Amino acid sequence: MKQGTLAEKRAGFRIHAFVFVPSLALLAVINLLTGPPWWFLWVVPPWAVGLFAHWFFVLGPGAMKGDHDAPGVHRPSRHKGGTRP
Repeated sequence: MKQGTLAEKRAGFRIHAFVFVPSLALLAVINLLTGPPWWFLWVVPPWAVGLFAHWFFVLGPGAMKGDHDAPGVHRPSRHKGGTRP
């Protein structure tokens, strides 16, 4: 998973949600215009689960709160001179 700031993670989720709603609305209109079978209903649940998982693991309770301890994440030192004493 890409490490990013909280603002970047929120922006990524916002984009996902803003693509989700109009895309499903368009698919619903297409399906209503073409008639049965109602394939649109097979698209909604998996994508909704994906959107929920995105929220849960990026912004919700499943998000790593202490991501500074995650392996491979390098944070610059706050000490003057850039190194620890």
